[in-house]
Amino acid sequence: MLIYRFRNDDRGITLIEVLATLIMLCILTVTMLGIFISTANWVNRARKDTTACNYGAAVLEDLRSNRTALVSGVTRQIPSAVFLDETNYRPTDSPTMQAYISMSSRTESASIFDITVTVEWKEGTQTRSLTMMTIMRKMGVA
Repeated sequence: MLIYRFRNDDRGITLIEVLATLIMLCILTVTMLGIFISTANWVNRARKDTTACNYGAAVLEDLRSNRTALVSGVTRQIPSAVFLDETNYRPTDSPTMQAYISMSSRTESASIFDITVTVEWKEGTQTRSLTMMTIMRKMGVA
């Protein structure tokens, strides 16, 4: 009986009900928009981190393929004379990325080097960096 009476009600919905529904819809939309914006910022930051990691790994791999370029006490900015074709691994979507390489030989053996690659980039007003380290042996040295 109650359902029948509701279906035959010709009054419709009131303005207060419409306004309350619109307010709830706006609150939900603003909340979802905030979630989307923070997620987009997080994805952009992760993409830059991944690009920096790939850039540093490419620099190390290039040095690993050209071990005669290992020189103790050298710190230089990439690109340098050590790397012949820097365009193979230079990130095109992040032109502010710069890589620095530092090489130092270990005291117990002149043929073993500690290699550190630091990639720096600007993100807004902040300068962020990623550091990768490895050990390499210079080829042709006993």
